[in-house]
Amino acid sequence: VCITPERLSQIQLESEKNTALDKALTHLSATKKTEKQMREFLQKKGYLEGVIEYVLEKLRGYNFVNDGEYAEEYTSFASKKKGLRLVERELMQKGIDKESIENALSTVDGEAQEECARAILPKYMRAKTADRETLAKAYRYLLSKGFSYELAKSVIGEYGQVEEDDE
Repeated sequence: VCITPERLSQIQLESEKNTALDKALTHLSATKKTEKQMREFLQKKGYLEGVIEYVLEKLRGYNFVNDGEYAEEYTSFASKKKGLRLVERELMQKGIDKESIENALSTVDGEAQEECARAILPKYMRAKTADRETLAKAYRYLLSKGFSYELAKSVIGEYGQVEEDDE
């Protein structure tokens, strides 16, 4: 039986698709990934764009890659230790679309964010005096953790007053 070059190429493509899908599933088994992360992983492995699209379509079909769900789970976990602005930035870096990010962030309770900031601040202030300079640094620290200006100012206000020009 003679195999034509076209048929051989088709067989090789199917084999490559299956190999790529297998590698993607193995990569996913460790932790959930975003579509962008999976695309980058497969690109690093040297797969062609057509093979990558095939694999991503399969993974979406099985609901193994779902950026909306990923955003919600990540936000639920990360918002216990970080401010929403930082969580939003991290999700954007992971390739999540704006709408999914907004939906996920809308599920976080404002009071929970306040509690989180209140829990972080004493750790930062440990063994420090609550003078103006230290409070200004603590304010900037809370901002770097992704908390809003208003929330950071409110929480810092419980330790002492930060002057307006320190923003």
